[in-house]
Amino acid sequence: MSNSIHSTPQQPIKVPRTITVPVNQQQQQHQQQDKKILFILAIAILVFLLLLLLLFLSYMNQPVGNSDQSGYPLPNQNAASETNGGTDTASSGTDITSSANTDQVHTQNEQGIDELGDETDTTTTNPDKPLSEKNSNNNKTPISENSSQNTQEAVIDSETKSIEPDKTTAGEKLANKLIEEQNTTNNTNFSLEQHDATLRIFGTIGKGSSFVFVFDRSGSMRGPRIKNAQLELIQALESLNQQHRFNIIFYNDEQFPWKKNSLVSATKKNKNNAVTFIEGISAGGKTEPLKPLLDAISYKPDFIFFLTDGAFALNLDDVCQKAGKTKINVIQFESDSAPSTLLQKLAERTQGDYIYINIGQLDKL
Repeated sequence: MSNSIHSTPQQPIKVPRTITVPVNQQQQQHQQQDKKILFILAIAILVFLLLLLLLFLSYMNQPVGNSDQSGYPLPNQNAASETNGGTDTASSGTDITSSANTDQVHTQNEQGIDELGDETDTTTTNPDKPLSEKNSNNNKTPISENSSQNTQEAVIDSETKSIEPDKTTAGEKLANKLIEEQNTTNNTNFSLEQHDATLRIFGTIGKGSSFVFVFDRSGSMRGPRIKNAQLELIQALESLNQQHRFNIIFYNDEQFPWKKNSLVSATKKNKNNAVTFIEGISAGGKTEPLKPLLDAISYKPDFIFFLTDGAFALNLDDVCQKAGKTKINVIQFESDSAPSTLLQKLAERTQGDYIYINIGQLDKL
């Protein structure tokens, strides 16, 4: 018996196929994922920054309330401005708080302007205290006690109004803008008119912002005549403020100007110095007013107050032509002779006033 060995065919062993991924490819995949995450984060940050920027711009565009360029709240139209008398303080540049700071502003302006008039005249020998110093102290305007309280209320009102949404239409805004521009123009013209001073000397009237006083100091002006002329001149200076300019020339056969070749701002310091100069003038000499009158015209003031008590020759056509737009008020002191036709025509042709004063009446004062 033979043992037969049956060989059974062997089936091949199946080995699972494995995929080997290189290490470099795995790192690239991780890097791509990291880039995607960083890109998403960058977009989120940009969106957040844009939202912050929009919020900031909307906050900056909100109205802050009714205030002018200086940052102070505007008072109502009934609040009187002590600086220039304007009725609408938005155009004249003053508010309630400006009344409390008026003296401080004047002092700062005076320090810059007073340097124009540092020259002194040798004729100012009277050391007495100027008369205008007493009057200037009396003319100081008291500071309003409620100015700070009114300012705080106005600021609160402006903040309250800024929260409310603006419901005005485009047409209403345009109409309001046109009305505001018209009111601004009218109020600007009004404030400019307020800068003019009105001076009265022996009944003659001059209105303007610049003045020259040409006064006789010849020998015939001795006694009450020169004293009355000095008092009238000092009182006229009290009507001026630092917005106005002036100069003074006394004359006989020579001229004695207070300031040479210039007009000076009418600050308190300059007016006090001018009063000292006026009080130091005495009468003497002859009457020759032509040169000081022409020098006064060369300053191109709005008005000249010309006082004389003597007879003199005058080329009327030449003087009137050189005067141009300057008006001349003529004050004639006389006792024996009749009113001068020449002086009357000088005032008439320059659109000024003329007055004849009998100095015999002044001698009795």
